Amino acid sequence: FHPEMLKERNLLVRDLKEKYESESNLEIADLGVGPGIIFDCIGNLFNRVHLIDKDEEVLKLAKRNAEKYNIETIIHQIDYCDNPLPKYKYDLIISVNSILPKKREDILSILKKISNSLKAHGKAYFILPSFDTIEFLLQLWKSELDKFFKNEEYSKRVIDSYTLLKKIDFNCKSIAEDTKHIQCYHTLDTIKADFENSGLKIISEIQKIKYPWSLSKKYDYGFFPKSKKEIWDWYLIAEKK
Repeated sequence: FHPEMLKERNLLVRDLKEKYESESNLEIADLGVGPGIIFDCIGNLFNRVHLIDKDEEVLKLAKRNAEKYNIETIIHQIDYCDNPLPKYKYDLIISVNSILPKKREDILSILKKISNSLKAHGKAYFILPSFDTIEFLLQLWKSELDKFFKNEEYSKRVIDSYTLLKKIDFNCKSIAEDTKHIQCYHTLDTIKADFENSGLKIISEIQKIKYPWSLSKKYDYGFFPKSKKEIWDWYLIAEKK
């Protein structure tokens, strides 16, 4: 996931602007805020935002980015996969491609922490990285390699080598994009299963946020403009039960 993708056709940005335009005094948290690219998308929509991330340097960047829009920030340097969230209660939690633990079972744990940190009827907006997209891209690569090599067995060996390099696990729905750090992604089915016992109720349609092939090419995810489908992440809104 790259920051520019947050700005492209993004349902989360649209919904936040539509639903929270006149509610600037809420307690807001951005979980896994990274360098704070979201503030370039939503501007000064909120007066104050809690910035949660494990990386000290990106928190500094996020704080500076928020300050450009006169947003007050509260910094929480926390590895929320292994530790509790700050002892606050939030009206709104935003999570943009930030639920990517090493182990599949940690996803439910993080979702429970989010639920516990929300006020009654508090809401959470999620963009979840799509493992379906990984599988889709592998299919496209396999098709192109078949045409190039004219040998299905050889192209299969190339795909298998790539799968091994990236440590892709189709059971755990995980991948090491950098070939080192394994991260668990999401599918439509895993989302439904993980949210079932999380203390969060999905209150929106689970939708695809689609990214154009031009961005996919730019960030080295592949370039298949003839494909009828584009790559995507999952987007949903949930409410504390």
